[in-house]
Amino acid sequence: MCHITDQEIQSDGQVLSTALNNVAKLLPASEATVATDLQTAASKLLQVTSTWTTGSVVADFNDAASVAEAALGAVPQTAAVAPLIPIAVSALDLLIANVGHQLTVAVVDGVT
Repeated sequence: MCHITDQEIQSDGQVLSTALNNVAKLLPASEATVATDLQTAASKLLQVTSTWTTGSVVADFNDAASVAEAALGAVPQTAAVAPLIPIAVSALDLLIANVGHQLTVAVVDGVT
């Protein structure tokens, strides 16, 4: 069985957080609220994943992921950055899957 390491989740969280912040910077001033929401999501994801270890509180991660999903969903389809949103959503989905997989493997391996 494939094992997702703590470092992989930490790294993925860092990359996704950076991507969300970069998308926020590219939004026009008229989308300031969406930009702020993306920055908040980036901060929450980074906070949860930067110290991730097997057995970390998954509910905290799920809350941060939900904030990110909502922020990404609020980016207007007419925005210049709109083509980047599916990539960010895919990255978030991968991170969610990796956290879930790590939890499943930990239970099977008797870590939790």
